[in-house]
Order: sequence, then C-alpha cells, then structure tokens
Amino acid sequence: MSYGNMSVPLYNYLCCKVGHATDVKSRRLCYKISEYLNPINAVIHSGSKAEGLDFKDSDHDIMFPLHYVRVYEHPPNSMLFDSFVISAEDTTPGYVRLLSCGFVSSAVRQWCIGQNKNMLLLSSKLLKQNFLFHFPVQAYIHGPCITDQNGIIDNAFCFRCESWIQQAHPWVLRKRAWPSPELVNEIISTGMKCNLSDIEHEAVQKDVINAFHVCKRHVTDNVVFSSVSCIIPLELEIEIRIKRIFFKPPIMYGIFLRLLCLHHLHEHTYVTYALQDLYDLRNYLTKDSDFLDWNTIMGQAHYILGNFRTAITYFTTVVELEQSLSLFRDWAPLQHKEFAAFMINDLKQKI
Repeated sequence: MSYGNMSVPLYNYLCCKVGHATDVKSRRLCYKISEYLNPINAVIHSGSKAEGLDFKDSDHDIMFPLHYVRVYEHPPNSMLFDSFVISAEDTTPGYVRLLSCGFVSSAVRQWCIGQNKNMLLLSSKLLKQNFLFHFPVQAYIHGPCITDQNGIIDNAFCFRCESWIQQAHPWVLRKRAWPSPELVNEIISTGMKCNLSDIEHEAVQKDVINAFHVCKRHVTDNVVFSSVSCIIPLELEIEIRIKRIFFKPPIMYGIFLRLLCLHHLHEHTYVTYALQDLYDLRNYLTKDSDFLDWNTIMGQAHYILGNFRTAITYFTTVVELEQSLSLFRDWAPLQHKEFAAFMINDLKQKI
C-alpha cells in the first residue's frame, strides 16, 4: 500500500481509538464546562483527557489553584497577606523557589521552612504532606501530585502568578501553527486575564454558558481584608479584629458597599433597593461556603440598619452552617462561627 493510500485507513484507525474530531471537541467542551460548574474557579482539568483524548490507560489530571495565596515575579509595593516572590537562585531550569513577602498566616506557614533574611521558603513536600493528611480518601504522593489509591486521579495543588514570568518567555518564540503570533502578543499584553479560549467561545456561541459569567471568571477576584489592610470600612472592623483575615465575594461585597454608602447618605429608598439586591444573590449561591458569606453579610447589613432580630437570624444560620461543614471543622482560618457568636451576643444586649 502506498503512502498516499494509507491516509484514509490511518484516519479511520485514529477515529476508532480516540474518536472523531467532533468527539474530541465535545469532550474538551465537557471538561471546560465542568470547570465553570465548579464554584470559584476551584479546579482546572489538564492532561490528555482534558484535551479530548480518551485513552484506555489515561488518568485524570486535575489542578487545584489555591487562590488565597498570591505569587509575584517581583516584590509588590504594598504589604500583602500570604504572598510569595519567585526566586530562581540555585534552582534547575524549569523550577523556581517561592519566598515569603509580608505576613504569612499560621495555616500557610505549615507549608514553609525557615529561610534567612526573615523570609520563609514554601516547601512543595510539606504542602503535599499537609493536604495528604486532610485528603478525604486514601491516597499517596506521586511526584508533584497526590494520587488516589487506584492511580486514576492525579491532584496537583498550585498557585497562580498573574504576570508573564521570565521562565516562560521562551514559549513566546516557539515555532507553532497555533496560537497565532497576534494572539500570543495579546495574551502577554493582557497578563493572561482577559483572553477567552476557543472552547469558551464555542460554549458561549452554543448558549452552554453565559458570556458575562466567562468574563467575570477571568477578571474578578475575591476582595481580601486582613489586619494590615489600609482601607477597611468601619462597619467591618469588628470582623477583622476577630478573624484577622477574611474574603468577600466581589459582587456580594460591591452591593454591600453600595448599601453602606447609601445608608450614610440617608438615601433610605435606595438602601432598600440595595438590600433587596443583596437578598436576591441567594439565588446564585453555588456551595455551602457561599451561604456562609451571604448569611454573614446579610446579618451585617441588618445590624447596620437596626434590624437586630433579623440580624440574629442570619448570624444564627452562620453558626449552624459552620458546625455542619466538615471543611471548617478540619481547618477554620476564617472563624465564621466565632464572629457570628460575638455578633449574636452583642445584638441580644441591644434588644
């Protein structure tokens, strides 16, 4: 058989093994959609299966970005919480060290070892051992991942750096058919924040996901407050004193901030509208921790407006929710229950 006549049998063979081109695209789309269904950008699927190639012995490669830890190529100007700077000194090609800059919480400090100049060095080994200890199923450490006992799923815990680091510069000059040089330049100029992949475009065009949700996923981060934050609304000072650090979902906090501004301006009618918008967010909550944040912020809103009995109802829900979540029983750095209990006692004294 000549080479020219082998193309069709080879194509048919590949279709039998990995599927038709439309099958591969459909698998890729399904994995991408599952990322959107998973709240707060919790997972990123990678590897051959995420690329749509469903081989018999392929495992599932899943990345878990730890969004509460920030990584920078250069030291930031402001003091940040749980932040690390990349260092390439005494490292092999393709590897970097992460050195702390600023305050490191006790939870993240468990992943670090001592370093000179009052900096901590983040240890990949300690991080994996810590997550392995709290892993919900029997598993073992497999290279950079934590793998389940059957070797089917590789879980990699990772951090995101929003700038295009120097170690990735050779990727720009690599010879390729896709992505185009124009798209590569756009990716670099926007810091990997505002580019929608072809899969995301396809999902939007087919009305599988909403374009607004795609954009929000790429450009919106949680609002973080800590005891060293420079700008904290007076109404949140009690919470920061008890928790030391807390995160507010951006849309939820934006509406709450609007309510605060209108309240101080004595715009009572518009305050009611803002409170209703805050209440309507309950229809878009996707997981238990979202309900914790929502009940907390609803309790704070009613506390500010003088609706003390209603505020007690929301803070009581926070206490009950946190008690029922094993996630917060194992590791509770945000102390929702402690803050809610304090507010309940304070409110009962005011009634």
